[in-house]
Amino acid sequence: MTSPEPLRNREFGRVLARALHRPSIFLTPAFALWLMFGQMADEALLVSERALPRRAMDEGFRFERNTLAESLARQIR
Repeated sequence: MTSPEPLRNREFGRVLARALHRPSIFLTPAFALWLMFGQMADEALLVSERALPRRAMDEGFRFERNTLAESLARQIR
């Protein structure tokens, strides 16, 4: 399942940091992931898919919170 607003990992980190009132300054370089995980990094960690819940949206599913920021605000108090 995915949300109606998919994010890249960098955007996810910024939104999460904002919700936790922490800085978002650290990035993991791709070569470091490749050194640690080898080919699995290329196949699972460094690929991107802008997936949308098209079927759920077409069927009229209503999300309680449409954005990560809304969801985190509810979860992190």
